[in-house]
Amino acid sequence: MNKEIKPLVLSAFLCICAFLPAFGQKNSEKGDRYFDQNVFDMAIKYYLMDIHSPERKTSEYALRKLANCYRITGEFEMAETIFKKILTRKKKDAINYLNYGLALKNSAKYAEAKIQFEEYIKLNPDDPMGTVYLLSCDFAQLWLDETIGKEVKNLEKINTEFSEFSPAFNNGGWLSFSSSRNGSTKALISFDGGGDLHRLDLYNINIGDIETKEIDKNDIENFKVVNTPLHEGSACFSADGKEIYFTKTIKGKRDKEKNEILGTLQIFYSCEDSTGNWSVPQGAFNFNSPEYSVGHPSLSKDGNTIYFMSDKPGGLGKTDIYYAKKSTDGKWGAPINAGSLVNTFGHELFPYISESGVLYFSSDAHPGMGQLDIFKAENDNGKWANVQNLKPPFNSIANDFGISYDGVYQRGFFSSDRFNGKGAEDIYSFSEEIALELKINDDTIKFKDASVFDDIKYRLVNVADSSETGLVAENGSYELKISGKGGIVLMVTKNGLPYNRIYLNCENDSLGKIKELTLRSTDKPIRVKGILRAAASAKTGSVIENSNSSMMSGSRAMETIFDGQGNLKYWSFVEPGLQYFLKGQTILK
Repeated sequence: MNKEIKPLVLSAFLCICAFLPAFGQKNSEKGDRYFDQNVFDMAIKYYLMDIHSPERKTSEYALRKLANCYRITGEFEMAETIFKKILTRKKKDAINYLNYGLALKNSAKYAEAKIQFEEYIKLNPDDPMGTVYLLSCDFAQLWLDETIGKEVKNLEKINTEFSEFSPAFNNGGWLSFSSSRNGSTKALISFDGGGDLHRLDLYNINIGDIETKEIDKNDIENFKVVNTPLHEGSACFSADGKEIYFTKTIKGKRDKEKNEILGTLQIFYSCEDSTGNWSVPQGAFNFNSPEYSVGHPSLSKDGNTIYFMSDKPGGLGKTDIYYAKKSTDGKWGAPINAGSLVNTFGHELFPYISESGVLYFSSDAHPGMGQLDIFKAENDNGKWANVQNLKPPFNSIANDFGISYDGVYQRGFFSSDRFNGKGAEDIYSFSEEIALELKINDDTIKFKDASVFDDIKYRLVNVADSSETGLVAENGSYELKISGKGGIVLMVTKNGLPYNRIYLNCENDSLGKIKELTLRSTDKPIRVKGILRAAASAKTGSVIENSNSSMMSGSRAMETIFDGQGNLKYWSFVEPGLQYFLKGQTILK
């Protein structure tokens, strides 16, 4: 994470702030104003002015706030040094042990962190935080030692030195996300009076463009109809892409003690009409309020349930996950708390409801790796239960949040401010290992480009002369022609290393139609789907055979379906190392 960039996403309740008395001289008071606005680099400058004050209370206060600034911004070594100094003093404040433990835990120093959490538990045995964080250290070390079998990939072509986070699928082929990149709407008045602070805006990009071309400013579209000089972020769309719910900052209530207007979050709504115009965004719920925050929406597939986070009164922790149901008149009902198995004493944020009905969310209080981790929960008879940590590589010692899944495959995107990233927060892609699906239509084979998720690339080798051709995807897909002039090999690489080889060979009949097509995958299974034209003499279609056994059976069955013109429609799962034929022999009724 670029520590010189303000971590804007922290303004949505990502940090665990130290509970300190409201005290401070002039410099620390200025530092507190920046601290409360999450402008930690400026807060640090003012606290540093007071740590050597001759007034002991002033220096101790500044020192504690400085340590927490360094902890929150990821400068854990600095935080550790200061916490050590604080804890050498006679007065033992429990919260300092907790925050020192968090700084160590966030540096993956789990054994040392456990010692501090144990001290915190001794001083504050009734607080569940100490026990949860103590357990987290054991789990985190175990998870780091495991091999999960999943990979994540930084989307370097769209990430910048600023903030990119909360990716959301928009009508399948598009990705929306929030960013403070150059070109975002500028604040009317910035906190420090400079007027040049970029605010968070929503952006759209065609997913197929991310890996297939060099991205320029015209490929990433500013969603101007919803963006304002305030922050916009964490959006979701209806299944048809015609409706958007998004998080927006507003002017909230006035803090009487500080005489400041506090920022708060609300969810807004806009819809697209038949001419492609979007409506003026309006507050989405009657329970939006300037008294508390409501944000991070996620809409169910049928559009009748919406999930969100809120710090509204009556919750179980600092922020909770809620959901609301849409009534027959189209209005949203009252918020329903997702329950004590999901929500804790801490922050639960960024909910996402998948097409299969699994609830994903981020939390800093369930046992986790570091700061915010991503979790999932399953619905059990109407209640959310079986909460599980997604573990590495999804989760790290940093903040991991804002996950979004492809509706068909176990792949998608999430955001993180992990320290090998490009900016303040970055977007990452991920994918389970998915069998390549070849779609055949006569002499044409098409398959999707999923390199944005799995970094898999393809090239063709002609068997006759060993010539090679690099494949270039267009509109998110690869396409190649096959003929009876000789075999070809589809060479597959992943992360630049050999991954699979798919042999394709065909024979044509006298009319130039494919008479026989041979497929063989050497290392990985593939799927085959589509239509193969029958030979001219065929009455009803063709059959699929395996060279090792005349027909597959059981779980390895290759299903054959014929259309009315004698064409073979089929779906097959091809095991690696076996050879399959699509043959033009006649089947009699």
